[in-house]
Amino acid sequence: MIEGFRSLLAWQEAIILLNMVAQIVADLGGFDAKRAAGQLLSAAESVPSNIAEGYGKGFCADNLRFLKIALSSLDEVESRLLSAVAAQRIAQHRIELVLRQVRRVRSLIRGYMQYVQRQIDKAQSA
Repeated sequence: MIEGFRSLLAWQEAIILLNMVAQIVADLGGFDAKRAAGQLLSAAESVPSNIAEGYGKGFCADNLRFLKIALSSLDEVESRLLSAVAAQRIAQHRIELVLRQVRRVRSLIRGYMQYVQRQIDKAQSA
């Protein structure tokens, strides 16, 4: 049985994104590819980590703060992927599915943030 943060669809989809990024970084080429790959992978790892850390805080503003960090990391993943294409480290068609997954995870995190905010609002009005 899945428990805790592992039950969150946003976390599950962020792990899928991380796996997709891990496959992409193996194929990055060009000058300083190892550094670029490390930065991209680090940004992708930050997404599920911050979702999990926020979950551990419960329904509070700190949870929302970690979810905002996860969103920022998603933006970094997207930017680094687009930069890799611009620098001709990888072909555009190779990142299309990953970018689609970035959008999916972003949408799920935003939905979860709305849910957390509703729970905070309920607790404050009780």
